[in-house]
Amino acid sequence: MSKRLSKKPVSVNSRDAALRYYLIIAALAFIVYFNSLFNDFVLDDSLFIEDPSTRELSGIPSYFKGTEGFPRLIGEYYRPVISASYAIDYFFWKKNPLGFHLTNVIINLINSLLLFKFLLLVSGNKNDLKDGNQNILLVLFGACIFAVHPVHTESVTWISGRTDLLFFTFYIAAFIYYIKFSDSVTKRNLYLFLTCLFFTLSLFSKEMAVTLPVALILFDLIMRGNSLKKIISKKAVLYIILIVISAVFFYLRGEILKDAKINEKFFYFYGKDFVTVFFTMAQVITVCFKLLVFPAGLLYNYNGYFPFINSMNQDVIICFALVIVLAAAAIYFYKKEPLVTYAVVFLFLTLLPVLNIVPSINLFAERTLYLGSVTVSILFIVLLGSGFLKSANYKYILSISVITVFSFLTYSRNGDWKDNETLTLSAMGRPGITTYTNLGNYYAGKGQYKPAEDYFRKALGLGIHTPMLYENLSDILMFEGQYDSAHYYISKAIALDSNDAEAHYLLAQVYAKKNQLKEAVDELEKIQKISPNYNNSSRILMDLKSKIKSDSTAIK
Repeated sequence: MSKRLSKKPVSVNSRDAALRYYLIIAALAFIVYFNSLFNDFVLDDSLFIEDPSTRELSGIPSYFKGTEGFPRLIGEYYRPVISASYAIDYFFWKKNPLGFHLTNVIINLINSLLLFKFLLLVSGNKNDLKDGNQNILLVLFGACIFAVHPVHTESVTWISGRTDLLFFTFYIAAFIYYIKFSDSVTKRNLYLFLTCLFFTLSLFSKEMAVTLPVALILFDLIMRGNSLKKIISKKAVLYIILIVISAVFFYLRGEILKDAKINEKFFYFYGKDFVTVFFTMAQVITVCFKLLVFPAGLLYNYNGYFPFINSMNQDVIICFALVIVLAAAAIYFYKKEPLVTYAVVFLFLTLLPVLNIVPSINLFAERTLYLGSVTVSILFIVLLGSGFLKSANYKYILSISVITVFSFLTYSRNGDWKDNETLTLSAMGRPGITTYTNLGNYYAGKGQYKPAEDYFRKALGLGIHTPMLYENLSDILMFEGQYDSAHYYISKAIALDSNDAEAHYLLAQVYAKKNQLKEAVDELEKIQKISPNYNNSSRILMDLKSKIKSDSTAIK
């Protein structure tokens, strides 16, 4: 691999060879996710499909205004490009999950092709696309590893994981045109425009795109060997535009979401000190490294997977050791192989937004590694080209073996996302707030209330309490006739969120079961102020008032 970017004469048969390489990547990316096409909607998918605001193409402009789409869901979301993609899917497929899954598979396929182009550019092989060129084959293997990496299954197989797919599409496209902008003499204005356009689309797909300007500057510093002064002097206009786009986006997002703030009690580390956040997240970083290199034992939700800690443990020690090793490698290879340095720095840059530096409702999600997994492809290419494996046959055997194993793991993991029940059971024996809660719901749905109660209590035992968890446990206790206990836990849910209509609805049921009808009426009236006619509550309210009136008349 070249140490710095280079230019070589274009080979005569480069176009035909390039087409073959692209077809290989596309076929692999499609085949490995083929079985996901027959999966159902799972987890949050139904929220988008059932929400009328994401069904009409005419509603797309309203997504950018923030009046429809993501803001109607729980959380601080402003991702209009994603909402628009669901509206387009619904236009063609209605409620058929196959179409939505096909879109995800195609986006991942496109991303794999874009990554191949990106890897050619950053490895210095963009003009040497000819049959039999070993360096190009190594880049091909790197792109194939990205196409089939098992850690991507959450992003590709889960329809709601599309956020990271589309954000990546525009992110990597902007990066490609930035490199073209840097190298071009005749089309600089066009490439500048395309860089800014794709950056904007990436931002409006996911806020994490804000890391791109930093990634571009680091690319010039590390891969091009340019000084910061030179970068600013030559590309000041581009960076000013990117900064303005970022500022406008976050101002617009802030204005749209100023009345949709998440209750801070829902933040994952609510009430925890910095030391606890630091050491707990160190465990997460260890898992990130592990999943990128050895992507086995995947889990659809990690909330509650790790205990809160404020001191060293084995996972934290491993995290620190890995960070030190990677940092040392980045420094050591800065002159010898800058691509290694850039890959390491890029990985840390992409991890920063998901380390709960800015409070989040989640501990960690595998989908957030979609962008960072580019590092795996880059380092794999460098490893193959380093001479560590002398024989070309050994390089091919290693590459094909890794791609085969990854493909098998991905294809198998797709099956776990088949439907809600299969996904829930795939986490059996794995700790977590969501995993335990969903297992409790699974048993509750089968009328097995005792194991359901046990799982809900296990979830409570992890120390992260949510209104939904209290509500689910209360529901089970009502079925078991434990009305006082149900009342106790529902009150805790309301204490966490007094505007939770479901909690008030359950409390009204408890009062009704205990024949405290006036108290039940009070709760139902509160619901009408929060969410009018929630779960047909206005009709129930009228019936209860009528019953109280008739009972009073009968007594008189």
